Formats: sequence, structure tokens, C-alpha cells
Amino acid sequence: MIIYVALAVAVFCLYALWKIVLPAVSNARSGRPDLSKKAQLNVLITGASKGLGFNMAKKFVQLKHNVVICARSKESVENAVVELNKLDGGKAYGTTCDISVEKELLDLAAFAKQNMGELNLWINNAGSTGYVLCNV
Repeated sequence: MIIYVALAVAVFCLYALWKIVLPAVSNARSGRPDLSKKAQLNVLITGASKGLGFNMAKKFVQLKHNVVICARSKESVENAVVELNKLDGGKAYGTTCDISVEKELLDLAAFAKQNMGELNLWINNAGSTGYVLCNV
């Protein structure tokens, strides 16, 4: 069961990368929508202090969208937010969150709402062996 959930999360992340980030990069050749010309989005990405999550956040910020990132390590989140806010584009916010803890997920949603208002896109990039279902 856990393998199926982890696979579903990985597929969703790849789908988001394919449908959102890559079209903005290659829109001139492919005819896909250009996110850089759309209204500003507010995006939340879990597990985004490094790797694929950080690179997705970086692309969204470069396209002038606002991003909330989270990870379990406070230091890595703070460093990633500093790097993202050095870019010319949208605003980045960060907080710690263990996605396997329901209260922390609810706090993450509240943090995003407090800093960005409406949330347009939530990307579950963080890996976990325990998932929590909650209404955020």
C-alpha cells in the first residue's frame, strides 16, 4: 500500500512538472500555455528545500509566482528561501513541516493562507512512509 501511495505522489510530481513547469520553458516550440503571462499563482510545494522540489519552486519564482516551501529541517528551509528570494520574480516563504503529522499539515496550510491568501496549487513532493488524510 505504501509503495502505491509513494508511486502516486511521484507520478503526480512528474505530471505537475510536465504540465506546468516544462510548458512555461518550452512554450514557444510546443504551443503550450505560457505561465509567465498568466495571473500570478500562489503555489505550495512540500519537500522543496532541495532537489526536484527546490527546482520547481525556483522555476515558479522565476515566472513571478509566489511560493511556500516546506521541509523538516528549519535550516535547509531558511537557506532555500534566501536563495529563492534572491531571484528576480515572485516571493518565497518557508516553514518546517513533517507531512506525516496532521497538525503540521494544518499549520502549513494556515501558514500559506496567512502569507499568500488564496492557494492555487499544492504540490506534494515530500516523500513519507506514513500519510495523513486531513481536510485543509
